[in-house]
Amino acid sequence: MPKFDLILKPGEPLPEEFAVILNKRLSQAFSKKLLKHGGLIRLSASSPYVDRKAGKMTPIVVSEAFIAELQANVNDGEMIRARLQSLTIKQLREICDLLHLPVRSQASSGEIREAVVQRLQSGQFWQKISGSQPSSIDNTKQKPILYFAYGSNLDWEQMRGRCPSAKYVAIAELPNHRLAFTRESIWRRCGVLDVVPDDSKNVWGVVYEILESEIGLLDEDEGYRPGRERVANAYVREQHQVFRDGDKKHPLPVWLYVGNPQANPPPPNAEYKSLLIKGATHWKLPADYIGQLNQIVTL
Repeated sequence: MPKFDLILKPGEPLPEEFAVILNKRLSQAFSKKLLKHGGLIRLSASSPYVDRKAGKMTPIVVSEAFIAELQANVNDGEMIRARLQSLTIKQLREICDLLHLPVRSQASSGEIREAVVQRLQSGQFWQKISGSQPSSIDNTKQKPILYFAYGSNLDWEQMRGRCPSAKYVAIAELPNHRLAFTRESIWRRCGVLDVVPDDSKNVWGVVYEILESEIGLLDEDEGYRPGRERVANAYVREQHQVFRDGDKKHPLPVWLYVGNPQANPPPPNAEYKSLLIKGATHWKLPADYIGQLNQIVTL
């Protein structure tokens, strides 16, 4: 692993090539202390400013090529963590964008790194980046599945990131249910939506058509594993009937996710609420329903 060492004597100025790098990584106070007292400066291949292959102090550019390099070592979690260790939080968030991995705005770099490692090791992330399907799957022979989104998957960009085959079908109404914040999202660090039975209420959402092969992608994102005990899942996938455009003459059989309630979950944050309203407005859900979403109290 290439390393670049510099022994700095007390009062000695930093060489220009090191100064450019360290000024981006160190606080001004720490830099002054280093210049005053001296010390050993070591840059290794894990630095975002070191190209591991070239052995040069060259900025690492976050791109699909960089993701592909990580994926090539997907079975070596420690190697991936080492490559991510010294990336700036901005670069880590760029990786999350490429992986279509939602991350709360207050997440620490350590939390983001672990989220990235888990997503990479899921074995399904590449479809989420490229929109491609495994060569062994014939899309023309797959049975389409209808999925009803009422929460953050109302956001079209997020939904296409999670399921590249997704197609809009219609807005629809789920009868005899209401919205509730019954769970806390680990990564969003806030309450997230669920639907619970209530004969006096209805929930509006969007019906998407997705390929059968991608239902596993949704299961993963919703914390559901078929065959696992219900209490071990964050959400459970269930079949329900919704009414297209709210018309009872046009029922649609759909899959949706119902939460496994937690004790005392927090309310949503402003970022999550904004995602809901953005999606509901984009799909033109009923104005009074969007009004209800606007009234949600946040952290």
